Amino acid sequence: MLKNNRYKVLTSPYSPMYSFWYDEFKEEFNNSDLKTQPIFNRDGWYYDRMTKLSWIEFNGKAKLDDNPSYFIYTLKHESHKRLSSKERDAIKVLMSYNRCPKELIEADRIEYAHLEITRTRRDMSLSLLRFRKENDEHHDFGG
Repeated sequence: MLKNNRYKVLTSPYSPMYSFWYDEFKEEFNNSDLKTQPIFNRDGWYYDRMTKLSWIEFNGKAKLDDNPSYFIYTLKHESHKRLSSKERDAIKVLMSYNRCPKELIEADRIEYAHLEITRTRRDMSLSLLRFRKENDEHHDFGG
């Protein structure tokens, strides 16, 4: 295997932009028993195709991932070419005639998962905004 194809990398799934998860991640990362030596010394989520190991590097430290298959799943979703509605409709027609290649069925499945994740994130963000608004209305912060 060529060395430049050996490692796959994704940006770290935890970012300060999502402060709720970021703080939880930092605490879990620092308290982990699965520590290892960083290889790239750059924040990110890495996968070694030769050893089938996955790890996260963060702030000059590294932690082994206890579920490398999740990296592969995420990589597949992140590198997925989005389908247009016409393409999805065409795949559905092929599926109805039982003539759809496995690759297209998989692409449709990934697209559906993408749409569900997007919808879930949107709904979660809207719920959080509503919660904050309701919480602010019910508390008097005046002095």
